[in-house]
Amino acid sequence: MFRVATIVIRDLKTMQESDLLARQIQLESLKRELDRLYHNTFDGPTDDFPRDDELELAYEDALHKSDKINTDLSRESQAVGLLISATKLMEQCNAAMEEALQFSTYGELTASYQ
Repeated sequence: MFRVATIVIRDLKTMQESDLLARQIQLESLKRELDRLYHNTFDGPTDDFPRDDELELAYEDALHKSDKINTDLSRESQAVGLLISATKLMEQCNAAMEEALQFSTYGELTASYQ
C-alpha cells in the first residue's frame, strides 16, 4: 500500500513539473508576442501625429539633460557641505594651535620670572 502511494505521489509530482514547464514556456511565448505587438504599435512614425517621434526624442533628450543637471547639483551640494565641514574643522584646529601657542609663551614668561 505504501509503495503504491509513493508511486502515485511521484507520478503526480512529475505531472505537475511537466505542467509547470509547459506553462512557463507558454508564458515566455506570450511575453515575446506582447513585446512584438507593443513595438509594432508604438515604434515608428504615427500617421496621425507626424511630429510624434521628433517630439518624443526631444522629450527624452530634455529628460536626460535634467537628470544630469540634478546629478551635478547633488554632487555640488555634497561638495559644498564637505567644504563647510572642513572649514569648521580648520577653524577648530586654528583655535587649538593658538591656544597651544599661548601656553608655550606662557611657559616662557613664567620661566623668565623665576
